Amino acid sequence: MRRVSRFIGACALLAAIAMPWPGDAGAATPTRFVTGWIPNWSTSVMTEGTRALNAGQGYESIFVEVSPFGFSATGAGTIAVSGTEANLSTAIQTLRTRGLWVVPSITDGTGKLVMAGILADPVTRTQHVNAITDLVVSRNFDGIDLDYEGFAFDDGRSTWDATRPNWAAFVNELAAALHARGRMLSITVPPIWAAGTQGYTVYAWPEIIGSIDRLRLMVYDWSVSRPGPISPMLWVNDVLAYAASVPGMQMSKLQIGVPTYGRSWATVVSGTCPANADLTTRSVQMRNAPALAASKGATPARDVSGEVRFSWNESFTGTTSANITPPTYVPPTIRANEVTTADAGTLAPALRLTASGTQVTCSVRRTVYYPDADAVVQRAEAALAAGTAGIAIWALGYESADLWPKLMAL
Repeated sequence: MRRVSRFIGACALLAAIAMPWPGDAGAATPTRFVTGWIPNWSTSVMTEGTRALNAGQGYESIFVEVSPFGFSATGAGTIAVSGTEANLSTAIQTLRTRGLWVVPSITDGTGKLVMAGILADPVTRTQHVNAITDLVVSRNFDGIDLDYEGFAFDDGRSTWDATRPNWAAFVNELAAALHARGRMLSITVPPIWAAGTQGYTVYAWPEIIGSIDRLRLMVYDWSVSRPGPISPMLWVNDVLAYAASVPGMQMSKLQIGVPTYGRSWATVVSGTCPANADLTTRSVQMRNAPALAASKGATPARDVSGEVRFSWNESFTGTTSANITPPTYVPPTIRANEVTTADAGTLAPALRLTASGTQVTCSVRRTVYYPDADAVVQRAEAALAAGTAGIAIWALGYESADLWPKLMAL
C-alpha cells in the first residue's frame, strides 16, 4: 500500500526555501520517505551514487533529500572539502536538477578528543556553529547533515558524560542558527537498543530531538569482525522500540539507516595457510552479490536475520614467508639450588614451527551476508510502520536496480 499519511509543517520564516519545509514531521510528500548518502571516494563512485536519479524512471519521486559526502570538519572554524570539488558539484547539480534537497554531510576530521574539546569551550563551540552556518548559506544548501562519529568510536566511553551536554548545547545552537536562515539540520548517529542499555548514549537524543529536523540512526555494522548479518531485523525492531520509548521523542523526525552492502569473511577450516592465502574481510555491494555467488557456484538463501547468506570453500597452496625468531633467553635473577624432578605425566610434545619456504595448504570457508532489495524493503516497512520519516540508505550506488521499483510500490 502506498504511504498516504502527509506531514505538513508551516513556518513563515522558511519561505525562502524552494522546496517544502519538513517542519515538525520530516516528510515532504506522501511518497517521499527515502534519503541516502552518496560516497565521495572517487569520481566513479560519486557518479554511481546518482545512478537511480538519472535512470529516467521517476525514482526521485520517493526521495525527500540526499546527502553527498562532501566535507570534513578540521577545526573549530575550518571545514574542508573531502574528495574533489568537481565530484561534489556534479552530485549537487544532479540533485538540484531532480528537484531534491541538497543536504551534504560533514564528518569529524579533527582526531581523538579534539572535537570534544571544541564543543566544551563556548567560544570555539560558537565558532564551529558559525563556520557550518556560513558554509550552508554561502553554498545555498538546503541544510546540512552532521556525521560526527569520533565521540562514539574514538574518544572512549569514559568521556561520554562530559561530552554529552556540550554536544547537546552545540546541536541546539546550530539548529537555531540554521533555522533562522531557512535551513535544516540532520544529525547522523549510531543507534541505541536493548531498552537503552546498549549503544551510543553520548548523542543525547532527548536533549536535541526538539530542535533538529532529522535524526538518522545508522542501524548497520552489527557484524564486522566475524560472519553475521549486517543489519538483522531483530536489531532494527529493537532500535525502533527503544526510540519510541525515549521521552519527548518525535518519531516522525527519525530516519532508519539501512545498508546496501554486505561482507565476505574468511574462516580457516583446516591446514596451515601459505603467505598467498587471502584471509581478508571484503566489502560486497548489494548489486554485485548475486554474480559473486554464481561465480563461486554458491546458492544464496534467506537467513533468519532477513538478509541473504551464501558460502563456498577455497584452497590455498604455497610457501610460508617469514622465519619465526625465538625470543631471547633471559636467565632468572634468582635461581633455586635444587630442581624438582619433572613429572613425566604432565609433559607435552614440543611445538614445531613451520620453517620459511615450506609448502603448506589450507582450506578456507568464505561466508557472505548481504541485504538484497527485499531486505531493504522489509526494513523500510518497519520504519514506516513505526511512524518514522523513512529510511536513509548507505550507500547510494551500491544497490541493485530492482530496489527502486519495490520501494516505489510501498
